[in-house]
Amino acid sequence: MPSYQYSPVPFYWWTGEALTKKRLSWQLNLLSSKGIMNTIISYNHTAEGDTDRGDPQLFSPEWWELFRWVVAECKAQGMHIGFQDYTIVNRTLQSIAAEIPDMQGGSLVRIEKRLAGPNVVHMSPANNTTFLAAYAYQMAHNRIIPDSRLSQKPWNFSDAVSRSFALIYFCFHLINR
Repeated sequence: MPSYQYSPVPFYWWTGEALTKKRLSWQLNLLSSKGIMNTIISYNHTAEGDTDRGDPQLFSPEWWELFRWVVAECKAQGMHIGFQDYTIVNRTLQSIAAEIPDMQGGSLVRIEKRLAGPNVVHMSPANNTTFLAAYAYQMAHNRIIPDSRLSQKPWNFSDAVSRSFALIYFCFHLINR
C-alpha cells in the first residue's frame, strides 16, 4: 500500500445529521479500513453564500469538544485531518465575530529560512503575531529531505558548513477589527 501521503483526500461534510462521537467513530473506521488516511472537514453553503453551520453549530463549545476528539481519534488511527474554510470566510465569520467577541480572525503565516554555513537564527514575529511552532529540516540539492526533521532542541547549525538546513516556523497573525 502506498504511503498515507498518496491516499485520497475526500471532503468530510459535517452537515446533515447531528454529529455524534459514535457516528464519527464509525465513519473514521470506515475511511481508514479503505486505506483513506487523509480527510478534510468541510461545510456546504446556500446559494446566498451562507454556511450551513451544522449540529452542533460550527465553532460552538460543543463543536470544539467534538473537533478535538476527532483530531485525537485520527491521530490514534494514523490518519490526518484538515479543515477547509472556503464556505465560512465571509458572512459567517463576521456573524461569529459579532456573537463571540473573544474569537478573532487571522491568518496562518509560514516563514522559511534557508541556512548554509554556521548560523544563528533569530525568530521575531511581527506585531499582532503569535509564534506557534518551528521545525528544522536537512536539505540536499535545494530541497527538504523527507523525514529529516531535527528533533534535538536547541538546534545546532554549527556543522552547516557541510550541510544545508531549512528552518520553517508558523505564526498566527491577528486581523485588527
